[in-house]
Amino acid sequence: MKKQSKFLSIKSKFLSIKSKLFSGDNFASIKGKFLSIKSKLLSKGNFASIKSKLRSVFNKAYVLRIILFVLISLVIGFSVYSWNAKSLTGNVLPMPFGVGVAVVMSGSMEPALSVDDVIVVTEA
Repeated sequence: MKKQSKFLSIKSKFLSIKSKLFSGDNFASIKGKFLSIKSKLLSKGNFASIKSKLRSVFNKAYVLRIILFVLISLVIGFSVYSWNAKSLTGNVLPMPFGVGVAVVMSGSMEPALSVDDVIVVTEA
């Protein structure tokens, strides 16, 4: 019984709110407000500004995509070059443009170079 009475009270509240919203005066005022907001949004000035903002966002996204594509291409290209240099020539340290990067693996060069130091190697 309690559930049914709660349901009926909620239903009656909903119907009263619905009748207030969709009565002739309220509905016409809501419709008028909606149409005025719609006309303001679609006016030529606002539409042009929205369109220009969208263009600038898409232009920025396009430039960022190109930069990201170039960086990924460089990383993949260098990886393929290193793999080819190691497998074809047997060179442990590939040196594109005469410069290579290596990591010190043992302490034999201390105190000048410590273990795990990164060094730049050039061709002699």
